[in-house]
Amino acid sequence: MIVDSVQTIFSMKFQSAPGSIGQVREAATQLLFTAKGHNVPTFLVGHVTKEGSLAGPKALEHVVDTVL
Repeated sequence: MIVDSVQTIFSMKFQSAPGSIGQVREAATQLLFTAKGHNVPTFLVGHVTKEGSLAGPKALEHVVDTVL
């Protein structure tokens, strides 16, 4: 499964906007549980800034296995 971009996914559990810390963490966590539960390789694509660092909350970095 390829998700492009994880910052645009949202959950109705939170009132915050897509891309917020809570939304990104919840989306990544739910995708992680689903992928591992069904043994499906998953790539989460996130935005980067012009400087090359991840855009938005750093919560995504702590949920995934690898950041490239």
